[in-house]
Amino acid sequence: MVFKQVPNLETKNVFIDTEAFEASNFNFQSTVFKELVRLSQAALVSVVLTTVTESEILAHIEQRVHDAFLALEKFRSKGRMLKNVNALDPLFQNFDEQKAFAEVREKFEKFLAEADVTILDLDNTDADSIFKKYFDKKPPFGDAKKKYEFPDAFAQEALSDWCAENKSKMYVVSADPDWQSLKGNKALIPIAKLQEFVGLAVKDEAEELTNAVLRQYRANLAKVETAIKEEFANCGFYTEDVDGDVNEVTVTRLQLGDPQILEIDDVSATISVSVDLDYTADVSYEDDDEGIWDSEDHRWLYRPTKHEEAEESESFDAELTVHFDPENDQAFDVSCSIGKEFSVTVQPTDYELK
Repeated sequence: MVFKQVPNLETKNVFIDTEAFEASNFNFQSTVFKELVRLSQAALVSVVLTTVTESEILAHIEQRVHDAFLALEKFRSKGRMLKNVNALDPLFQNFDEQKAFAEVREKFEKFLAEADVTILDLDNTDADSIFKKYFDKKPPFGDAKKKYEFPDAFAQEALSDWCAENKSKMYVVSADPDWQSLKGNKALIPIAKLQEFVGLAVKDEAEELTNAVLRQYRANLAKVETAIKEEFANCGFYTEDVDGDVNEVTVTRLQLGDPQILEIDDVSATISVSVDLDYTADVSYEDDDEGIWDSEDHRWLYRPTKHEEAEESESFDAELTVHFDPENDQAFDVSCSIGKEFSVTVQPTDYELK
């Protein structure tokens, strides 16, 4: 007797919350978004948004561009001496904030088109039901009855209505606790990361191959951990609370989450894995407290250099590229990409020490 394989995905329908787009830094060229487009075009998944979520995403993109513009302006003001360095000329060229927003918005709209995203309107959403949840302190409002959760409440109502009408379920991708609180909802299935959903879809598409890669991943976990540690040590590190440099970092604890295969073929795969680690950072910095400031000439006459060893913790997603031979565990090669910079606190406050 041949038994039908149970799919890893309960449904191919998926809603992506604003939080998930934010977590990806709105990078629509990332592996997970490109793979989501491929899966959608192959009719293996169906992506859904709501009109209120679409508007919220655009508002967040605009705000992130504005925040980046302000940070750039602050850097230009404090680092204006660097105008004399030719290699940094691009940093001091005119920056058109609206043009930057339009460019990211265009990439978002291209993703919507390529992934054939269904956008649900809220015309028939039951507002009375939402206000009842608000006054009854039910998700997504909770005990605090947060008024700013109304967009999520309308989105949840629209998704529930769609599922009821289509007699189907739907994954909702968000690490936001207000979406994770839907675990009692029979139609909406909360999942924290888009990588998890894509990983399940890819496994359904190529179960035997993904199982082979995951087996080799576990057999070569030491190689994986070494690749992550080495890439992390090569990331950019900076000090925010003092004027200093991070000279060297050493990982002291490393914990990995479940690997999610985002892409796979016969000889290679792209794997996303959540990383939680502790590390020490060797920092040298200029000590203002023991320095001498010339208020007349507005310059430091003397400022000693100090050395500290700071202890920090970080959580992030790493992307691994592996090359393998299904018949030979020893042929497993892995490289890692993190693509982030990390801040180091040299003089933590009492709150940070707790």
